[in-house]
Order: sequence, then structure tokens, then C-alpha cells
Amino acid sequence: REIYYDLVDEKTKEDGRWVLDGAPLAVSDLRISLEHDHFIRTRFPVQDRLDGRYVLDPGLKLSGRVTDQNGKPIPGSHITVGRDRWGSLDHPILVEKDGTYVVHALKPQSSWVTAEAPGFAPQVQPLELHAATKSVDFELKPGHITRFKFVNDKGEPTTLGRRLYCQ
Repeated sequence: REIYYDLVDEKTKEDGRWVLDGAPLAVSDLRISLEHDHFIRTRFPVQDRLDGRYVLDPGLKLSGRVTDQNGKPIPGSHITVGRDRWGSLDHPILVEKDGTYVVHALKPQSSWVTAEAPGFAPQVQPLELHAATKSVDFELKPGHITRFKFVNDKGEPTTLGRRLYCQ
């Protein structure tokens, strides 16, 4: 019953407006999906052919700091929020040079927040996200190397045709 296709993939102008030239005549079943890094992703039914107005929800913010064991920021570190360390965000949030981060547009929920950086062991913390949630800080420890060798039933080295996931 529902078919999804893109009529337009546009950014709004400075005044928040955009125009869809070529919309179908019947807009009763037309929905618009709105995405912005600082607002909760949402879908709305198209309100009006000439002057639809959509109010975006900024949601909640999560902030904190990512450092090493000496309290120094870790270049290249990033944060994900979601059901596991791979998160449910479209992309990880990069940590600033001073070690701070802010994740925008989150819904109140029970979840997980993960900090990762090259050369460090990832750290996962449970999260009860609500308006009064304090910052979530991470102190990452150096990672360890784990090596794998995959062989066939004769003990001969073999390659995997898919990704390897360790859980």
C-alpha cells in the first residue's frame, strides 16, 4: 500500500522555504520526510499546496568528553548512540579536538552510547536518556590486537566472502 520514492531531495533556502515543482495534483496521501542533524527525523502529511508549515522537534542533546587514561583528548574518536556499538545514527558523531561531543536530535529512550577511536578499546555505556540526563564521559584504554586465521576443512587458509563480526 505504501510506496516510497523521492520526488525531491533538496535543502531549504536561508528562510527555511523550498518549492516542489511537479508535485502530484492529489496531495492527500503525499508525505514529506524531513531530516536535519539538529532535529528529530520525521514525516508529515503534506498540509497545504501553497504554504505548508512544519515545526521540527529539536529533541534531546547528549554531551560529554572522550579522553585517554591521562585525560588527554583522543584525535579521531567518535560517538554512536543506539542498540549496540554500531548505533542507530546514520553516521557516527566526531569528537571535537578538545575531546567534547554533542549528539543532537535524540528521543527520550533507554539506549547505549559508544565511544571508539583507532588504537583504543571501544567503551559502551547504558543510557537512560531524558531531559535531566547529565553528560556521559569516556576514558578509553589502549586496545589489544586479536588475530584470526580462517581455514577450510583441510586446514588450508581461506578468505571470507563476507564481513567478520565479533560480538
